[in-house]
Amino acid sequence: MANQLSLPEKQRLIAILQKTIPKSKTQKAERELGKYKGKIKMADDFNAPLDDFEEYM
Repeated sequence: MANQLSLPEKQRLIAILQKTIPKSKTQKAERELGKYKGKIKMADDFNAPLDDFEEYM
C-alpha cells in the first residue's frame, strides 16, 4: 500500500512515523539546558582532604 503513495505522501508518512517511534538507544535525545538547575548542591568542602586517606597522603 505504501508503494502506491506519491512522493510527498511518502515523505509525510515518514515524518509522522519518525515522531511516533521512540528513539533508539544509539540516537541521542536533544539536551535540555538547565534541566537540573537548583536540584543539585555541591558541598562547600568538596575539595577538602578526607580523614580516611590521611595515611596515604
